Amino acid sequence: MHGLADLETREPVGEDTVFRIASISKTFTAIAVMQLWERGSG
Repeated sequence: MHGLADLETREPVGEDTVFRIASISKTFTAIAVMQLWERGSG
């Protein structure tokens, strides 16, 4: 078992469990922008 998808119902994490990426997408975007800038493409 890899953890619980829902603590109240004790539903385990499965192949179809959806995770929210929330603000982490901002980090990936910032890294991509910085890489483009370093290459002189931005």
